[in-house]
Amino acid sequence: MTSTLVLGNAPGDLSRHADTLLRPHHGVTRVGGSTDDLTRALMAARGPVLVEDIPGWLAGQLGNRVPLEPAAAQRQVDAQLDELVVALQALPFDVVVLSRETVPAVAHPEPAQTLLRDLLERVNRRLSAACRRVHLVAAGRVLDISGAPLVGH
Repeated sequence: MTSTLVLGNAPGDLSRHADTLLRPHHGVTRVGGSTDDLTRALMAARGPVLVEDIPGWLAGQLGNRVPLEPAAAQRQVDAQLDELVVALQALPFDVVVLSRETVPAVAHPEPAQTLLRDLLERVNRRLSAACRRVHLVAAGRVLDISGAPLVGH
């Protein structure tokens, strides 16, 4: 089993690269960001999985409660993320996870925007540490950063 996190900001390029990674497989299960229980969707799959929208999943975890108090939002997301990481590492087939790389903050962001950006950074870091491979897609190119050191380690 290989889990691959694909990060970038061009959705079309992310999807094309994911399709390339999963091309040798038949019966790929596609899981969208609107899936409320991503861990359950992964565990129910019977073959390779493409998780198409981590930022959408994150927004769904917060629901109508944005803006939450940041510490409470972090705890809520961490609980779901802990389960997701275990599932990613336990699945016996390939999983490709697509996420957006966070962008610098605008001059005066709304508190909800800041919270979502900070939580997405946290989610991407955790998924990066959990996945065997990490690819960065930028300017139509793929950079394999799997061997790069983790920040703070």
